[in-house]
Amino acid sequence: MKYLTGVALLLLLACSTLTPVHARSAPASKEATDYLNFVLDYIQANSVNSDKLNWPQIRQEAMNRIQNARTTADTYPTIRWLLEQLGDHHSFFLDPQAARKQQHGHGNPFGLRMTRDGIITDILPDSPADASGQIRRGDVLTQINGFDRDDSDAIRDSLKKHPGTATLTLTRNEQPYTVTLALKPYESNKRPWGKLVQPDIGYIELPAVIGGTMEQHYADIVHDEIRKLDQQYTIKGWIIDLRNNIGGNCWPMLAGIGPILGEGKLGAFVSHGKEVGTWIYQEGKAMSDDYMLAQVQQPYRLKQPLPPVAVLTSNLTASSGEAVAIAFHGRPSTRFFGESTYGLPTANTLEILSDGAQLYLTVANDADRTGRVYEGPIAPDQEVTINWAELYTEQDNVIKAAQEWLQQ
Repeated sequence: MKYLTGVALLLLLACSTLTPVHARSAPASKEATDYLNFVLDYIQANSVNSDKLNWPQIRQEAMNRIQNARTTADTYPTIRWLLEQLGDHHSFFLDPQAARKQQHGHGNPFGLRMTRDGIITDILPDSPADASGQIRRGDVLTQINGFDRDDSDAIRDSLKKHPGTATLTLTRNEQPYTVTLALKPYESNKRPWGKLVQPDIGYIELPAVIGGTMEQHYADIVHDEIRKLDQQYTIKGWIIDLRNNIGGNCWPMLAGIGPILGEGKLGAFVSHGKEVGTWIYQEGKAMSDDYMLAQVQQPYRLKQPLPPVAVLTSNLTASSGEAVAIAFHGRPSTRFFGESTYGLPTANTLEILSDGAQLYLTVANDADRTGRVYEGPIAPDQEVTINWAELYTEQDNVIKAAQEWLQQ
């Protein structure tokens, strides 16, 4: 599976439990030692960057760091340190509490998508932020419970002490305001949707999908949106919006958008110079080689096969969002608009550990259908600065640029 929590990972970790290792003179317990040794063996055998590390040195340092550990939880800080040493910027670790939240789609406690600079790019439906009715796209988040938005440790501690509410400080047109959110469980996945933006141009947004029930319905929803537009109108071109797609599970995304992508090879995973999994779309199924990983109940074929497509990206487009973008690279009559992607065109695999914690390890890079392997941010063909306050509106300048190209 290919997953990323992206910007939402910061908020997910803010609500998880980190267990510090306190100084003691006793050696690590067998439970803690065996747990960490399993993680070390797994990472050394599977990491895409395994060859770059001095493993005898890494193992010695890791064991030194847990010499006082009694439980598996006492090894968590060392595991996170170990993943940092890999330098892939994509591997991550969830303790059992955070893993349960993600499994149920509860990974974004506030319901906000935002850039690294704190600009709000979307408000998730039915979320605490949505319920407040006060936050808009384009606003800037500066503080959470009085702490700077980047101070994740302080934010985590404050949310643990006061789990029912969170006070956010934001600015709009440089004017500060505060909002107190009533926090509640909700599925932090947005429903894919489509619309007609011109008489002959269809638009589909593919948002992130991370856990929850949406993973089971995502591909069918996208097919239904495509079917409704294609049957009701004469669509000559499509806009595929990935600007708020921070990642998650790429297979429902590929299965859903398959009618527009076209059938056959879409891309591949590459590890140490070798293809280790070919992405394929065929009759409503998204596959890695012969393994079916997502499918729709009623596959749809476009009235006009392989139409022109404009793909929209931003610096939030990450991981699985980037995989979908890469699946469009090398496709005929396809052009990219917006801003460069986040820069994580890599694949994570999930290993569930003995205590329920989850290890997401980067094991491969993404390649497009032509064999080109991607590393770092992916630049669009036409750079268009995004005004997040105008996202999805008639003033959205990225959609405008895409429409102009499709109408040529």
